Amino acid sequence: MKVKLYFLSLLLASFLGLALTSPIEAQSLPSPWLLAPNFNPLLNTNPVVLTWQLTLGNIALPAGDTYHLQVSTNSNFSTLALDAAGLTIGSDSGFIASPSTTYHWRVRLESATDSSSWSGGWFATVSSLPIVNADTIVASSNPNGTISPSGNIYVINGGKQTFTFTPNIGYQFAGLLVDGISVDSASSYTFTNVASNHTIAVSYSALPLPFDTIFAYSDNNGSISPLDTIIVANGSDTTFTFTPNAGYHLASVLVDGMPVDSLSTYTFHNISASHTISVSFMSGTISSPTITFGTVSSVTGGIVSEPVYLSLSSQEQYVIIQGKAYYDSTKLKFDFFDAGTGTLFNTKNWFYYYTDSASSGTQRFISFIAAGYTPIASNGILFNLGFTIIDLPTDSASITGNSSDWIGFTSNVGQTNFTVQSGMIHYIHVLSASNLRGDANMDGAVTIADAQVVMNDLMTPFLSGQDSINADANQNNLIDIGDVHTIEYYVLNGTWPSPPIYTATVQGALKFRNVNYTDDNLISLPVNIENGESINSLQIELVYDPAKIKFNNFVQQVSIMGNLVSAKEVSPGKAIFAFASANNFNGNINPGKIFLKFANGIPAEGTTVQTYYNINHENNGQFVSGPQINFSVTGVDIKNNSTTSALPKNFELSQNYPNPFNPSTQISYSIPKSSLVSIKVYNMLGQQVRTLVEDQKNAGTYNIQWNGDNDAGVKVSSGTYIYRIVTGSFVQAKKMILLK
Repeated sequence: MKVKLYFLSLLLASFLGLALTSPIEAQSLPSPWLLAPNFNPLLNTNPVVLTWQLTLGNIALPAGDTYHLQVSTNSNFSTLALDAAGLTIGSDSGFIASPSTTYHWRVRLESATDSSSWSGGWFATVSSLPIVNADTIVASSNPNGTISPSGNIYVINGGKQTFTFTPNIGYQFAGLLVDGISVDSASSYTFTNVASNHTIAVSYSALPLPFDTIFAYSDNNGSISPLDTIIVANGSDTTFTFTPNAGYHLASVLVDGMPVDSLSTYTFHNISASHTISVSFMSGTISSPTITFGTVSSVTGGIVSEPVYLSLSSQEQYVIIQGKAYYDSTKLKFDFFDAGTGTLFNTKNWFYYYTDSASSGTQRFISFIAAGYTPIASNGILFNLGFTIIDLPTDSASITGNSSDWIGFTSNVGQTNFTVQSGMIHYIHVLSASNLRGDANMDGAVTIADAQVVMNDLMTPFLSGQDSINADANQNNLIDIGDVHTIEYYVLNGTWPSPPIYTATVQGALKFRNVNYTDDNLISLPVNIENGESINSLQIELVYDPAKIKFNNFVQQVSIMGNLVSAKEVSPGKAIFAFASANNFNGNINPGKIFLKFANGIPAEGTTVQTYYNINHENNGQFVSGPQINFSVTGVDIKNNSTTSALPKNFELSQNYPNPFNPSTQISYSIPKSSLVSIKVYNMLGQQVRTLVEDQKNAGTYNIQWNGDNDAGVKVSSGTYIYRIVTGSFVQAKKMILLK
C-alpha cells in the first residue's frame, strides 16, 4: 500500500481549524498533511512510498511549486531515513523501513527559508513488516538543470529505476556519469536489475550562440585593426593586423591572456567562443634581438613585478636563453622569479633555473638559464622579476644587463647576443603604508598584480608586515589560495565576494589522467578536477624522493581572463601547484600540467609521487590525500586514493581511454577489497601480448597505462586487442583498438 500525502480539503481544513484565504496563492497554501497514518498508523508494507496528490477540494493548485520532504526516526530529524527535494505533483519518494519503528515526517515549500515553516506528523510500522533487500542510487545534477528523481533513491534488488534530465532555459545536456563512468544518454537513463549501490550525475552547459564576440585592444603606441568589440559568426575566421607608431615596435600579443607567436597579424580560425586580443608596443626600432627591462612605478615599501621583454628582429626561433639582471641591493630586495601566467616561458613550456648572487659593492644580480623543446618565436614578456622597495626617500632604481651576458641559441640562425635596454623602477615616499584590503604590493590600488604577488608568496613566502595583512583578502588570518581568488574576483567585478564562504564539503576530486613519461624521461602530469561544481581554486602538494625525481616546470591550460596558475619546487622533494580564478567552473576542469623528470634518467623501482590537495580552500585550507603515482620500467600505476571519496563497493574494469588510441592508453579498474589482481592484454587469436598487472593490491581505484608494446618491449601492430582482469572470482574483458 502507498502512504499518501494530501492537502486537506476545505472541509477538513475547517475541522482542524486551519485558516484558508481565497483566491489561493502558492505562498498561502496550508502545509500538507499525512492523512492515512494518523487514521491507520500501523504500516505493514515495505518499502514505504510517500506519494504527492496535490489537491485542495475542487480548487486547482498553482503549477510549478516544489516541496521538500524529510522522514526520520527521531523528532529532531538529526538523522534522516528520507530526504527528498524537488517533489512535484504526482512524484514519489520511498525508503526502506524497519519493523516496529515510529517515523516522524515533515514537509514544506522549497522556497521557504523560515525553519518554523515545516509541518508534519508520524506513522509506525508493524513488527511483521517484511525485510527487503534494497540498494541506494544517489542522483545529482549541476545547477544548470535537473535530474528526476534526485537525492537518495532506494531500489529493491532486481528492480529498475529511470532518471530523466531537464536542462534549464539557455542550457543543454553536457554529460552523464554513471558510477563515475561517462555514458551516452542525453534525456534519460534506466538502471535495470539493480543489485548494488550506484551513483548518477548529470551536467549541463550553456547553449552556443549563433555569434561570438572578440574584444580587441591596443595601447596608445600603435593600433590594432579591427578595433574594440567585434561581432563574428560561429565557424568564421577573423584576422587582426598590428601597426606600431613611428619609432615604436610590437612588444607583445596576448590572446585570451596568453602570449602568441605573431609579429604583424593574428587570425582566429573556426570561431566557436568569445575571445580577447590585446597588443602592446615599445619605443625604438629593432635591428637585432633585444631584451628590455620594463619601467614601472610604485611606493616605498611596495612590491613590484618588473617585466623582462623579448623583441625579435626577424623570425628567430630560440630554444635556449640565458642572461643576468643587475640591481642595487640598498634600494631593492629580490622576492621572486615569475614565469607563470602570461609569460613566454610558461606558454612554451620552458624549464628554467635562476640564482640571486652578490656582484660588487651594493650590486647584486639574478642569473638564469632557460630552455624548451618548443621554440620561442614571438615578442612578449619572457618572465617577471619581483622586488620589494626598501629605499625610503622618493627615488628610482635601475635594472640593467650586459649584452655579453645575454645569449640565445636558435634552431634556425645559431647563437645570438641580445641588445639590452635598461629598465627603471620609480617610487615615491608615502607617509603611511597602504592598509587597503587586497593591496598586497602596497601601491595603493587593488589590481591583478596583487593577486600575482600573493600567488608568488604561496610558492616562496616573502610577505611580512602590512603587506601580509593586506594580502589576506578573504580575511581568514591566513595567506592562501583563497586570497588569490578573492582579489581576482574583486578586480573583475568591482566588489568583494560577500561573504567569503568555505564549505566543509566541495563537489569535485583531483585526478591525474593520461600520465606518461617520454623517451627523454620527462614526466607529464595533467591536472584534472572531475565532476566539479563552482570550482575557483586548487592547491596541490607533490611529495617525492629528490634522489629519484626532480621538478621540471609547468604549463597553464586554462586561458580565460581572471585565471592564474603557478608551480614551483619549494624544497628538495616537495613542489606546489596552484590555480585560482575569478570565475567558477563546473564539470571537468584542466587548469594545467606539471612536468617532473627522473633524476637518474630512468624510472627506478619504487619511484612514487604522493599528492595532497585542497579545492576552493575547503575546510579553511586543510589538505587531503590525493592520488599516488607509482613509476616503474613497465609503466605508470595511479592510485586515486583521495580521502574525499569512498572506497569502491564493487569490482569493475572500465573502458580504456582514449579508444582508439596511439601511442598509449589508460585503463582504470576498481577493487573493493585487498585482492590478487591480474590484467593481461591478448590479440584476437587469444595469444597473450602483455601482462600489465600481476600483483596484490589494496582496495581502491587504479589507473595503468599501456604503451602498445608486448612483454618483450616490442611495439605491436595496429588492430583490436582484448584486455582482461582476473581477481578472485571476478573476471571481465573489454576490447580496445590501436591505430598507427
